[in-house]
Amino acid sequence: MRAAEGAAVTLDASPLGGEDLRIVTLTRAEVPARSINDAGAGGAESGVVRVDASGFIAFAVERVAGAGASFSLAVTAEAPAYAAAAGSTAFVDVCANADVKFTTDERYISTATALAPLAFSFFGAAETTMKVSTDGWLTFDTYSGSGVENAPLSFPNTGETFHAVVAPAWTWLEDVTVCIKRSSTAVTIEWKGVDGFGAFLGETVPAEFETVLHANGTIDFVYGPNHAVTGAVVGMEDRLADAFVNVHEEPVAGSSIRWTPAN
Repeated sequence: MRAAEGAAVTLDASPLGGEDLRIVTLTRAEVPARSINDAGAGGAESGVVRVDASGFIAFAVERVAGAGASFSLAVTAEAPAYAAAAGSTAFVDVCANADVKFTTDERYISTATALAPLAFSFFGAAETTMKVSTDGWLTFDTYSGSGVENAPLSFPNTGETFHAVVAPAWTWLEDVTVCIKRSSTAVTIEWKGVDGFGAFLGETVPAEFETVLHANGTIDFVYGPNHAVTGAVVGMEDRLADAFVNVHEEPVAGSSIRWTPAN
């Protein structure tokens, strides 16, 4: 079954003769990945599968016990939590009038920073504080690390203990200035620095981008006229690393991406 990356697909299998069924999700190579078998004999099995970057899911319904071989199957798909589209928001430097500003040549994450006076919802949950990493991401989750976190290949970032991440350009950055400007209608987080991998090679590759959190729940990723970093992870995930969205194309200087919540 094909569906958009990040879509939630619900699988419901009900036996018609009292059998014990299970739903098995399959990899692209048709190798079993997950077994859903909670209801027992005569019970309906149900599970939710998130569509990854491949854009499809595969599954099988199997009989575990019982003599019958008939069942009903319902498959429903829910759109990803956010829809991405090319944005029209322009990069505006907020550092001159920032409410919070810090500069570092080391990988660093801020202390908890209030979003107030903005009231903001992320993946349907109200958020009041954030921590901002100099490596081009922020989190609304509890986080006690140093900020030295390797970027995932894509979201969901199941290898970490923290989630609820917004990442306009998660990569290794150096000589970074982060500026935060707050109002009741939006919070803008701006990053300016250089690509750490380029600096290691003696090159100067500028990083210049922003995230804008809006009161209506939309989120803008905005890339400044000097932005030249490539290879960064771009996307978001919820607090459970269950719902997620990714961008697989390289953002370019002067562009923006608008994320609009589905609900």
